[in-house]
Order: sequence, then structure tokens, then C-alpha cells
Amino acid sequence: MKKISIILFIGALFLTGCRNKEEEYKEILESYAKTYYEDYMIGVENQQQVEITIEMLKNANENGARYDLSKLKKCKDSTTVVVDLNEKKEIVKYNYDLKCD
Repeated sequence: MKKISIILFIGALFLTGCRNKEEEYKEILESYAKTYYEDYMIGVENQQQVEITIEMLKNANENGARYDLSKLKKCKDSTTVVVDLNEKKEIVKYNYDLKCD
């Protein structure tokens, strides 16, 4: 019985740890996506959604932006945040496609 309890406890810790990392990635990506949208895409007409990838953030860094991508080093360049906009071009929702280890 003790072995089962220990295994379940370790499994719960593992799952909780992974979930926390995923939430951390989402927070970082949300912040970077908001800044990227405001700096580079807010003036584009007729947008309802904007897709921002880590690859786009890397390209922005090559042109003078300062995104700390070391925080996302376990994520692939194709990791994506899709930002939903309202008619005033304000961000109303973030949708994540995390491709992280």
C-alpha cells in the first residue's frame, strides 16, 4: 500500500511540475506577444487574429528587439501564440500552441 501511495505522490509531483512549466511558458509568451503586436503589427488593417511565433521573436531580436528567449529555450521555433483582437484592435484572448519539452 505504501508503494502505491509513493508512486501516486511522485506521479502527482511530476504532473504538477510540468503544468507549472507550461503556465510559465504561457505567461512569457503572452507578454512577448503583446509587446510584439504593439511594436510591429498594431497598424495592420482588417485584423481579427495575429499569429506570433518564437521564430518571429528571434527575427525581431536580430533587428534590435530584446526578447529574452533563453526562457523559452526548450520550445521549438514553431511554438505559436494566436492573439484574438476586437474591432478596436485590442487584444481580447491568447491561444497557445506550445511545442516545448
